[in-house]
Amino acid sequence: MFSVGCSLFVHAGPRTSTDYTVPADTADALSLFSFSVKPDPDVAGQTQIVFDPIVVGRSYTVMTSPHLGAGSWNPLSGGTTSNDGDERTVTDPAPGETATFYKVKIEKP
Repeated sequence: MFSVGCSLFVHAGPRTSTDYTVPADTADALSLFSFSVKPDPDVAGQTQIVFDPIVVGRSYTVMTSPHLGAGSWNPLSGGTTSNDGDERTVTDPAPGETATFYKVKIEKP
């Protein structure tokens, strides 16, 4: 199991997107996992976590935390998921009041 894509989204200031790219496959230097956090363009107050590629045989869990302290990460509760090809969008309907950290836990059974 490995986790990628940790991002801070602050609700108190301008709402902009935050983008990250990391290796998706450590054996393939050209394989990239892209991760972004942005305001939902259709519903005020919601946040979208968008990542790709999603790969058959792996599970993806968006984790949230109000801070980066150890043991503070929990699976996103109440989120909705949609796929468009190999891109997945997970919507957080109730992000934190001040800041919410997100990461994607990827597991390959």
